[in-house]
Amino acid sequence: MPHGLDDCIAAVSFDAPWAALIARYKFAPEPGLARLFAGLMQREESIRNVLASADVVMPLPLAPERLEERGFNQAHALAKHLVKHKVDSSSLIRTRNTAPQRLLDRQARVRNVANAFALQAASLEGRRVLLIDDVMTTGATLVAAAQPLYRAGATRVDAVVIARTPLEHGRDASQAR
Repeated sequence: MPHGLDDCIAAVSFDAPWAALIARYKFAPEPGLARLFAGLMQREESIRNVLASADVVMPLPLAPERLEERGFNQAHALAKHLVKHKVDSSSLIRTRNTAPQRLLDRQARVRNVANAFALQAASLEGRRVLLIDDVMTTGATLVAAAQPLYRAGATRVDAVVIARTPLEHGRDASQAR
């Protein structure tokens, strides 16, 4: 049975001025903004708590093509500034390139990232995993990334993002479990 996320915590709402600044971070690209965003995230007590309780922190991986386009992985840059000693950036991988999520509606987003992630590590038995990404809109990407982590034995998978948008009908990834 597929799992959602146990929780997703955002530092801010995905609206002005954050939406434009995050777009600059990702697409300009301006990787130097990672430190600013990590500082913003660390101001939130709930984010500090989940960072402290995580056994392993995994930035959402980019497909090789997207990484080449941008020149950096924005989630990895954030993770390094948030909690460098817990970061595992090689175990969770993207198995294929996917269309940019920002261009798709909710159902298309879910289909787009279905089975797009795999885990190269043998086991996460009994471990608490924290996923790091920049934005959560529908939660489809984070939920797809969480599935192989649960299958590998993770007891809890949370996510931390810079910004989060309100979701349709009040349903979010934490309720998708």
